[in-house]
Amino acid sequence: MGACSEPVLAALRFHCKQAELDLDEPAPESKLIRLVPFYCIEAWLFQNTMAARRLLKKTGRCRPADSALLDAWKADPSLLDDLFKPKEQICMGARFNKELASSAFPAAKVEGVRRSFALVVDSMRACQPLVDALRMTWEQQP
Repeated sequence: MGACSEPVLAALRFHCKQAELDLDEPAPESKLIRLVPFYCIEAWLFQNTMAARRLLKKTGRCRPADSALLDAWKADPSLLDDLFKPKEQICMGARFNKELASSAFPAAKVEGVRRSFALVVDSMRACQPLVDALRMTWEQQP
């Protein structure tokens, strides 16, 4: 599992053995999903630069530096992955996170950056029990 470090796998296998769980079927790491800190998720949201620019105007407190940040993030979305608490870098803060997530979020573009978002999406796709459970919800929809 690429997103999982060896110490995590060693601890997982140790605890499975202690609980007398079968380590072969299915491999316990196949059910392990990499989680990221909340500020990584916020970084993904600010990659929705079109919605962010529109929402900046709503604040009425937009500074030229905020617009320049959005320009830089649009030109190189990978910059956001390296920021700690990106909401503190821009005047809108976390006030519009819901709108950034739900207003035409560019998931394919963010995944294409091949940074933290792609790693999480890849690990979720690799978790067959999760994929199966989600597939069941799709099949139940009218």
